[in-house]
Amino acid sequence: MVLYPDVMRRAQAEIDAVIGRDRTPSFSDRDKLPYIEAIVKEVIRWRPVDPLGVPRRSTEDDWYKGYFIPAGTVVIFNVWAMNRNPKYFPDAEEFRPERYLDDSGQLAEAIPDTHGHGHFAFGSGRRICPGRDFANQAFFINIATLLWAFDFEKALDSAGQPIIPSRTDCIDEGIMVRPAPFKCAIKPRSTEVGPLINSIVATFS
Repeated sequence: MVLYPDVMRRAQAEIDAVIGRDRTPSFSDRDKLPYIEAIVKEVIRWRPVDPLGVPRRSTEDDWYKGYFIPAGTVVIFNVWAMNRNPKYFPDAEEFRPERYLDDSGQLAEAIPDTHGHGHFAFGSGRRICPGRDFANQAFFINIATLLWAFDFEKALDSAGQPIIPSRTDCIDEGIMVRPAPFKCAIKPRSTEVGPLINSIVATFS
């Protein structure tokens, strides 16, 4: 959101129109927040936590487009490349949630072979990620709540100049990656934020 303030503002406008300022987002709001759902999909596509997927092993000899794959071959499900296929994802390095919306602003039909997700980050076939529904729900409620509550802006350096986070810095942890820490400014959007967030925290304390 620090790098794409227009995305943040559009998301906040949708949240404010549907939810208002008197309560925080809930899971029952998902169907009414297509742009937030599009952000979830684009976050997972744009920077997948497992860019090479989970390695598989072929169980029998096979041929694919003229290539022989012997039984026992380790097969890499190249999530990173598949999520950047220009046929489905033009300007793939740009963070564009609207690529998942149709002309009416609703979620568009998912591209083939993605089990309705619109990207390949969860894998495919019998070995598709079993935690995909949990991941989607966790992303949704966290993104919706954070954007309901806060503005995310560039931090300023000692000279008062904006610090622009890197889009590519990450911490490599084997087959998993995560963003490198970066500086930003996080500001409550209204005075109602504090009490409502505190009440949520108290509920789970």
